[in-house]
Amino acid sequence: MTIDETKGKTEIRVAGNQTDLPRSGVRTEANAITDIHSATIENAQYGIWNKENASSVTLKDAAFKDNENDVYLEAGQYITIEDTFTDTATVKVADSPIATPRQITTADATGQEKLNLVSNDKDAEGKTYFVAYDAVNNYRYLTPRTGYTVDAENAKATVDGTTVLDKVTQVPVGTPVTLTADPAPDGQKFAVWFVKVNGVVQNDLRDLLTFPNEEDQTKAILKMPEGNVTVRAVYEIVDPVDPVDPVDPVDPVDPVLPGVIIGGAVILGAYETGTGIYRLMNMQGLPLPSDRIELAELVWERAGKPEPQNMTDEDLYADIDADDTDAQKAAHWMVEQELMKFDEDNNKFHPCFPVSKLRVCLTWQNAKDKGLID
Repeated sequence: MTIDETKGKTEIRVAGNQTDLPRSGVRTEANAITDIHSATIENAQYGIWNKENASSVTLKDAAFKDNENDVYLEAGQYITIEDTFTDTATVKVADSPIATPRQITTADATGQEKLNLVSNDKDAEGKTYFVAYDAVNNYRYLTPRTGYTVDAENAKATVDGTTVLDKVTQVPVGTPVTLTADPAPDGQKFAVWFVKVNGVVQNDLRDLLTFPNEEDQTKAILKMPEGNVTVRAVYEIVDPVDPVDPVDPVDPVDPVLPGVIIGGAVILGAYETGTGIYRLMNMQGLPLPSDRIELAELVWERAGKPEPQNMTDEDLYADIDADDTDAQKAAHWMVEQELMKFDEDNNKFHPCFPVSKLRVCLTWQNAKDKGLID
């Protein structure tokens, strides 16, 4: 652990070395001014212990690990946390039961509304307090929990069609929250909703999300769960139109993959489009094809390089080198197995045409369903 700047009298105790006092990482004393920067504080009962009559303690940047409480505040004490601190910190106060609202940060630091602070104190019912934000006075404070938060990225979260949520606004469990994805960047389109509850990725969104219009999933209704929600609208590059196979190589059937298909539409939930399915389908370690011939050769090779049944010297694809035997065989075999198509009018395969990650994964799944690969 490093202390960037310490003025006055400051006592620093390394976690686990005390026998007479609670284990603390940084313990401030009266008339001390302590700035904490580039620190690692771990295995302590109190990571930062701001005692009574301490002058001030400023957390600029630190990593907390395996502490019972990252920040412990004696009665009436606060902590200054600057916006350079981007980690999560748990906070506990000594003056319990708490007379709420109980201020826990000072107002002389920017970015207070962005801090990710979690209360370790509990009310009479055993529920943790909520770390709210006073936008007028610019500080964080403890207040009784009435719900959980929604932190939306690339999207807007609203309640009752008017109230725009931020990550310091509590929403009661069961409340319908409308999620509206931001307009897609140029050259991209909306792909999926990525959702975490209390930091845990949700693999199956069917119990959380519904869609007013199944054909337009840029708007979703979230049934507020018992936990803080992080939701992100994910975009993907608009797929080029395949000149010989403009439709997905397989029609989604419920389910193609567990928790992926909802209402006939691809919903990846925990998996970002294409890339996540690629991992899910045990394709790790395999090169990701970028065009049609690479995709054909990948599947063909995985199938054991079988000989195509109907390839002759006369019907070799015109846009694949006749001497590239493997490419010709792979392309013909894929067409024979109805995994890919070709341009019949011109006897071309269009080998260099790009393929999306989603098309790669769906073609791979189709080959598995046909028993051609394992």
